[in-house]
Amino acid sequence: YTEGGKKIAEQIATASAKVHNYPSDIINQLLEELIKNKFELPAYSQIDRLVQTTRHQINQTIFDTVYQKLPDKLKNKFLLLTKSSPRTAFNRLKELPKRSTVNHFKELIQYHEWLMSFGSMKTYLADITEIKLKHFAGEAKSLDASDMRELNEAKRCALIAAFIDHRQKHTKNDLVIMYNKTLAKVDKKSADKLKELREQNKEKTHELLVLLRDIVTTAGKKFSSSKTKLLRKHITDHGGHDVVLADCEAAIAYYANNALPLAWQACRGSRSVLFSLLKTLDIYSNRQQDTLVPAKNFLLAHAHSKKEFLELTDNIDLSFMPQAWQKLVLHKENKKKYVVRRYFEVSMLMCISKAIESNDLHIRGSASYTDFSENLLSFEECEKLIPDYCGVIGLAQTGKAARQALCQALTDKAATIDKRYPKIKELVIDENGVPTLKKRPKDKNIAPSKLQEIIEARMPKRKLLDILVNMQNSFGWASVFGPMSGSEPKIADAIEHYILTTFAYGTGLGPKQTSDHLQKNISAHMLSWVNRRHVTAVMQHKAMIKLINPYMRYDLTKKWGLYRAQYHCREIGIYF
Repeated sequence: YTEGGKKIAEQIATASAKVHNYPSDIINQLLEELIKNKFELPAYSQIDRLVQTTRHQINQTIFDTVYQKLPDKLKNKFLLLTKSSPRTAFNRLKELPKRSTVNHFKELIQYHEWLMSFGSMKTYLADITEIKLKHFAGEAKSLDASDMRELNEAKRCALIAAFIDHRQKHTKNDLVIMYNKTLAKVDKKSADKLKELREQNKEKTHELLVLLRDIVTTAGKKFSSSKTKLLRKHITDHGGHDVVLADCEAAIAYYANNALPLAWQACRGSRSVLFSLLKTLDIYSNRQQDTLVPAKNFLLAHAHSKKEFLELTDNIDLSFMPQAWQKLVLHKENKKKYVVRRYFEVSMLMCISKAIESNDLHIRGSASYTDFSENLLSFEECEKLIPDYCGVIGLAQTGKAARQALCQALTDKAATIDKRYPKIKELVIDENGVPTLKKRPKDKNIAPSKLQEIIEARMPKRKLLDILVNMQNSFGWASVFGPMSGSEPKIADAIEHYILTTFAYGTGLGPKQTSDHLQKNISAHMLSWVNRRHVTAVMQHKAMIKLINPYMRYDLTKKWGLYRAQYHCREIGIYF
């Protein structure tokens, strides 16, 4: 290690610290490279000190770089966010969306406009990896305004910039989610209203069917002009021509299973806020022939129009709408194409919602609704990685060789199944060569009650806290938790606090009830503080991985099979 290994370790730590933020990730990469290059491993404390020092230097360099890029005006705005007052503006950054009502929708749009008033943070955060940005934003979110004031000015401004960038992206997500929920409510209201109208008009529909029966009976198999008066009398008895025609049109509308005519009424209250959102967000598509975006622009261009019909331009194609909607939306007059404005608006709002959910439309600057292909490597970059990738997973590097290997693997597997076929009771191949996999027959040798007795005898009851402690001793699942900054926890008995916090929130007791029932003096505030400062969704996912991977290696899991094991994992609260 002293003969060249230390220098390589410093280089690896520096390169890794520019990408990763957690010391454990940097240490793992450092150890992997040292072992790969066959260097002697030093004491762990030496590696730990090296990683901590390198990581601090890299992060401080990043903070200083961001601070230098920030204009003075923006620095002052950032510093004012944490200025001491009854309620600092920094707390407003942490606001979460409320349930989807029109007023909350308007508040969320105003909140988004306030966030965007800081401007885009991409210029200042351009050279920072996505992993570190998420950690910086998470660290800022976990700190109070008073904690932020204790940081040096460069770090404070850099963390706030990362947090604002995070909130800008996720607030666009929240706007889209609220938009979709609002239109889902409109769809449900219109469907319920259609169902209600059908129930209300059952009697009227029955009268129309009686009228039709009388007309058919009177007309008979051979119609004559002498029967015309009787037919007219039937229609007059039911209210006359106009009334019967109106009732028929209403019945056709109610039983056409098309709630679009009723959706406009359900959408009226939220129309203005939905249009405001479409104007606020930058909606785009990467598809070469996308007809939805021009139609969306046409919709926004006539947002303030009060006309009943809008004349369509040649570049507007409504083929993306369902046929039933097009019949209501489109209108022709004097060889010109028009749209019925009300039906066009509500159908466009719903089509945009579905297109965003299906990833046909994208939201620029959003965390989840951007085009995922923008984050993929180019074909040229992928081509350079193919040899190493194929070597690692054992694939041939050319298409022809890969095809031959696959054909050989399938041939070998088929031969193996052919040999085993007579012994496989549940696999049956009929005369036409069609294979059928039947349900495995039950093993009648062991009675269920006897098996249950054996399992219960070998598996004594244990307390939930004891199970959590045993799993920590075996797999170290609680060790993944820690401060958002990635530094070592500064609380005594950190692992014990993480186990108790997991118990408090995992069982649903909460910090107060858990604290009241613990023999050790750990306050509810401490459990809540640990949950806010030392636990994230990413850390929880890592903890689950530490439990799932060893669990899948047990012999019992292999006996069950993969799908049965997944079902059992879900039953006990572990998800793949």
